Amino acid sequence: MVMAGHVSTMLLMLAQALPSVWSEFAITRRAKGEPGHLRLTEHLYDRVEPADFSHDVLAARPGNLAVMKLEGLFWSDLGEPGRVRDLLSRLGKAPASAA
Repeated sequence: MVMAGHVSTMLLMLAQALPSVWSEFAITRRAKGEPGHLRLTEHLYDRVEPADFSHDVLAARPGNLAVMKLEGLFWSDLGEPGRVRDLLSRLGKAPASAA
């Protein structure tokens, strides 16, 4: 998936789909730069309910989304060296030699 959009639009979608999560983050945004801000943010992550951005935000607001087919793209997960070598081979590139 390739996702593009304005940050303000994504934040608005988050606020509409998960108002309790949004309000928790609003508290930390207001405290930014104040003493204890980092502790407040850490505490937020300890207590905020987990959410799935794709399911809980994007799928909940389909009217805010558009889909378009992109040609010439493929999925690559480069989390392992073998996958990087495979991709370089697929692209016709020689991997840099390991020193």
